[in-house]
Amino acid sequence: MEKNVELRVLEALAVRGVPVDEAALSNLRAGYEGEQKFARAVVEFGLSHLMWVEDYWFKVGNGPKRQPDFLLILPYEWVAIDVKNYQSRFEYREGKCYLNGGTTPMDNIVVAAQNRNQSLQKVAREVAGNISVRSALVFINENCHVYQDDMPCDVELVPRTLLKPFLEQYLGTGVVKDWLRDRTLSVLDKYQTEYGFEVKGLRVEQFGELRRGIVCGGCGQYGLVKNKLHIHCPHCGAEEATGDVVKRHALQLRLVFYDNPEMVTIKNVYELMGGGITQRTVRTYMYKQFKVVNKARASYYDIDLSAKKSVTLLSDGISSV
Repeated sequence: MEKNVELRVLEALAVRGVPVDEAALSNLRAGYEGEQKFARAVVEFGLSHLMWVEDYWFKVGNGPKRQPDFLLILPYEWVAIDVKNYQSRFEYREGKCYLNGGTTPMDNIVVAAQNRNQSLQKVAREVAGNISVRSALVFINENCHVYQDDMPCDVELVPRTLLKPFLEQYLGTGVVKDWLRDRTLSVLDKYQTEYGFEVKGLRVEQFGELRRGIVCGGCGQYGLVKNKLHIHCPHCGAEEATGDVVKRHALQLRLVFYDNPEMVTIKNVYELMGGGITQRTVRTYMYKQFKVVNKARASYYDIDLSAKKSVTLLSDGISSV
């Protein structure tokens, strides 16, 4: 599974010594961890052969952008799944949502799921008229206790203790036929949109604020040692090919300057890595791995983060879960 772009930008900023909203970073990391736990459960229960679409952002007409963490596509039904990694008691009572027995309602995630169901139903009808849509809110954290009173019929709360029976109900479900799979992907792609939250990177003039050096892709620490073909981390022992190191740092630079793609130049990547890899080597690998824009003095390398991507299936990334 791939982290969403907001989390990737915040992590890139943090590792480069730029102050970030620590609460937002912590919440995004917790959310990603919860999604990974759910994806692993799908694999463990033998359901990865089904059609799971992950992190699907879509928009219908003039409506708002909406997104389920996972969308289970069945021949007769779509199940939109949100994974919540809360570490406290969650309550749904009298149509409102609360945490830790509080008296002040939180954002109503149940109503949000209902509204999304209505939008997804319009998308599903374009695939086939007999497909129904419902939502499941999965509370993946073992420390989260869930209380509910009357629930709407199209939204289900699934505490971790009930995750096994929730998933096991799909064990006998047949695989979506090829023609229906292709039609579904085509329709989903039609309504897919870009990431739905505002992402803020640095301004061009803030380049000098970044901490320089090569960062380990495993433990995230500085102080790596270079040999002829690899970068070695003295902290965790990881080794990484030089080309992969250059690619990763170019991507990190692109994330840090999210709104300024022209910052990804040979000189800037070289300086970001503190001169640990020669400019000639940086140029060689950058040219191999990225498209050059404006092949002149002002040229830079194109790394697209914001454009709408193809629909992502969970099965495509099972090995990375």
